[in-house]
Amino acid sequence: MINCSELKIPLFLVGKTGSSKSLSKTIMADAIQGQASHSTLSHSLKQVHLVSFQCSPHCTPHGIMNTFKQCAHFQQEKDLQQYVSVVVLDEVGLAEDSLKMSLKALHPLLEDGSIEGDPPPHQKVGFIAYETVSSRQNKEFFGLHNCYSLIKMVFATARASNKKPSPQDIAQAVLQNFRGKDDIPSLDIFMASLPEAGCVGEVKICMKTGKMVVLLNLQHLYESLYDALNQYYIYFGDQKYEDLGLGTHDVKCQVHLDFHLLVIKEKNMVYDQFPMPLINQLEKKYLNLSSVLQGWQKYIVQ
Repeated sequence: MINCSELKIPLFLVGKTGSSKSLSKTIMADAIQGQASHSTLSHSLKQVHLVSFQCSPHCTPHGIMNTFKQCAHFQQEKDLQQYVSVVVLDEVGLAEDSLKMSLKALHPLLEDGSIEGDPPPHQKVGFIAYETVSSRQNKEFFGLHNCYSLIKMVFATARASNKKPSPQDIAQAVLQNFRGKDDIPSLDIFMASLPEAGCVGEVKICMKTGKMVVLLNLQHLYESLYDALNQYYIYFGDQKYEDLGLGTHDVKCQVHLDFHLLVIKEKNMVYDQFPMPLINQLEKKYLNLSSVLQGWQKYIVQ
């Protein structure tokens, strides 16, 4: 990845969910900063500036082309022997379903390095694309993210109690990450005073203040939340931050310890239409009528 960025060679990084594709981008962005790098080993390398674009079925060729133009603008009046700007297309496979055929914009960009026929040097930028391996016919409903979440949950329990987790603790963690639980307090969730999130700005406010967000039929917001669901936090003091994607921009958002995000969707819609990266990054719960009713209500029904 570092060599391809240095030489402006297009790179497609393909792997399963949870195989540290996004983490590798974060590590490179933090470590490869030219003379400002923490390690002296990186001082001889160019400073890398990543410009991210979150792909989705709703993205457009115009959005991708604008990202390349913005990336080229950062290289203007810079020493290209010491600096390189790189376009990063996150989850580029999601753009294959775009009705506007957004990936067509990549043809001249990959062949010539620029939209223009004979561009000046600063308009030729680096390019990295991430894609998650998945099969539409054989979706892996559980991925590595679920395994990592299970390990983190067991570790947190052990650290909080300062003793070996009990079988009940481990069972609780397994059930929470790998299947739906029968004792979900459904009425408490739906009867609570929950904010309705209609735009990314409202989600950002809820993340900062620690309010719960419920997304219902708001597919247009999902593409902005991939970095948030990855839970790659940046810490400043005792506060943690993560990115919210806004087209060609990533906005740093403070994350409250009490913040929770719920996505509600019919089971068949999740199985057939949800992108696999989104499914694997969520903790799955199956909610049916029997879990909504309380004990005395079930008795009356029977």
